[in-house]
Amino acid sequence: DALPHHAVNDMFTAQATMLRSVLASNTKLREEWLRSKEKLMLSPGTGEENAITLGEAHVLVELQVANQNLKAQLEQSRAQLAERDGKYTELQEGFAELQQKCDVLQAQLDHSQ
Repeated sequence: DALPHHAVNDMFTAQATMLRSVLASNTKLREEWLRSKEKLMLSPGTGEENAITLGEAHVLVELQVANQNLKAQLEQSRAQLAERDGKYTELQEGFAELQQKCDVLQAQLDHSQ
């Protein structure tokens, strides 16, 4: 079963949207990590090994990035839903039109008998 042309285009559009969101999130995380690293270098340790992880230093940033990604996914899902609703409405209208034509033909057939 081959996918319809519009479905493939929709998937490419969705993929492009998600990639842009991921790149933006990656950039933000990288910048925050570099800031944390610079702060750590500016304040010398107490003799202990200084190690910092994104989880320890930037839980809030990670949650914000995750939230942005979820918002992007939600926006993408809403756009796909709106598109599918439009296609469904078109199909309903087409069906109603065909049903009307069928009724006219049935009436003509009944008259001819």
